[in-house]
Amino acid sequence: MQKYGINRGKQRYKCLVCFSVFIPKDTSWIHTAYADYSLHKQTHRELGKTLGKNRNTVQKYLTGNIHYTGELPNLREIERMCVVIDATYFSSRNDGMALIRSNTGLNLMYDFIKSESLESMSKLMSTFDSAGYAKNTDAFTIDGRRFMFELLGKKYPTVPIQMCIFHMKAIIRRYTTLRPKTRLGKALKILKTIL
Repeated sequence: MQKYGINRGKQRYKCLVCFSVFIPKDTSWIHTAYADYSLHKQTHRELGKTLGKNRNTVQKYLTGNIHYTGELPNLREIERMCVVIDATYFSSRNDGMALIRSNTGLNLMYDFIKSESLESMSKLMSTFDSAGYAKNTDAFTIDGRRFMFELLGKKYPTVPIQMCIFHMKAIIRRYTTLRPKTRLGKALKILKTIL
C-alpha cells in the first residue's frame, strides 16, 4: 500500500496488489468514545450527540471493534492476575455494561447488558473462558451477588472468590444506617471505617 494523493483534504492510498484506490475510514473517534463510555459514564445517546453519530452506530463500533479500544490484550502480556467483575448502569437500569478487569489495569472484556442477571453474566464468563484468560486467573473479586459466587464456584472451584471491599462497606452502611443506635451497629460502623 502506498500514498496516492489527496482528495478533498483526505489522504488516498493505492493497494499494490489489486491496484484499488481508497480513503481509509476514520476510526480515531472510537478511542474517545470508549473512554467517555467506560470512564466518564456517558450513554450511547450522549456519545452520539457529542460525536455527531447515531447511537446505534456508536454501539456497533464499540462492540464490533474491540481491537480499536485495546480491549483484548495479548495473553503473552498477561502472566498472573486477579480479576474484578462488576456491572455499571447509566441513564436507567436498562442501559448498562458488565466489565471484567484485571488488577494490572487492563479491561479484559465487556458486554452491554439490560440487567446483572445469571444469564448475562454466564454469557460474559463464557467469552472470558474462550479468550483463554481463566488459566491466568489467581482470584476473582465480585460485588457480592449470590449467583456470581455460585457461578464462579462451579466453573473455577480452585480459584478463590472474594467480595469487593467497597460493596462490603455499602452493605454495612445500608443495614446499620449512618447513625446506628445499638451497640452492634456502632461496632459495625467502627469496623467499616477500619476496612
